[in-house]
Amino acid sequence: DECNRPDTTLEGLLGELPIGDVEAGSGHTLGFAVGVSNGPAASPEQAAFLAEKAGGHPLYLEELARFLREEPSAAAGIPGGLHGLLVARVDGLPAADREAIKCAAVVGRVFWRALLGSVLGRDAAKSVEELRRRELVHPQPDSLLPRDTQFLFRHALLRDAAYGLLPKRERARLHGAVAGLFEGKTAEAGRPAKVLAATHR
Repeated sequence: DECNRPDTTLEGLLGELPIGDVEAGSGHTLGFAVGVSNGPAASPEQAAFLAEKAGGHPLYLEELARFLREEPSAAAGIPGGLHGLLVARVDGLPAADREAIKCAAVVGRVFWRALLGSVLGRDAAKSVEELRRRELVHPQPDSLLPRDTQFLFRHALLRDAAYGLLPKRERARLHGAVAGLFEGKTAEAGRPAKVLAATHR
């Protein structure tokens, strides 16, 4: 029965992998989960290779699973090291979303959707939603800026990877723009906006 057939595609197999509290021993499981899309599961040799890639590092294993969900054809060219993997995830975004995450990284580990739109000069809602869908950022229940949704990079290393892709001159320009936007928020957000502005000067 076609409806009851197990999903053996790469996406389906990775979808069965619990992502969160990943133990070192899960590397072997991940290896078997990573096969060719629409094909069989990985060979024991491939599984051993991917388990070795993770090296018992839970965060690397999480990011590896996410990377391969987004780029299943890249299984043969997995970036080396956690930083390389994070950079590859950012680089793999569509151009508009890649621009958005880099600008968000300038704002900080925490950023705001409408404020980000002001930095970009366009509505940031679609890009932020794509970043959220890919589990790169998460919305937060409270916000320092009234009437603006606050988001958090999933972890600081991810923010650092996105920030590091910006040339220094562009970083300086964006920090100046962000400082000016925070200074314009002091009337409604008070001292927090003033403090945030100072961190970008």
